[in-house]
Amino acid sequence: MRKIKDTLIAVGFIFLLIVLWFYGMIISSDIPVNISFKEFISLLMGLLLFALIFILYYRKARMNGTCYFFSIPFCLWLQDMFYSLKYNYHIYDTILSIVGTVISIMCLIVAFNRFKKYRKYELSG
Repeated sequence: MRKIKDTLIAVGFIFLLIVLWFYGMIISSDIPVNISFKEFISLLMGLLLFALIFILYYRKARMNGTCYFFSIPFCLWLQDMFYSLKYNYHIYDTILSIVGTVISIMCLIVAFNRFKKYRKYELSG
């Protein structure tokens, strides 16, 4: 039962990170890109709150194979960061893309690290 609960929570975290990426795409979809300070702060606080909740939860979570699925939001944020840096859309868009990419890298590393520790514990005993 605990594995099912941890799997569903991990899928929820992945979904939430994709929703945050999608929100960032919506607020930066104007031509020319014009993100207000209020939109910038709301997405930045959402990303930081997500990272805090993720770290607090994954300190005690058991991991199964869901850590591989964290590469999906990582690829989305990474592509967004490359486009923001390449085309210099807007300073707020570039900052949000970099923060989103760093948070998705952090999620990927934490999830793989917990998976590795959980696998080691599971195999040893």
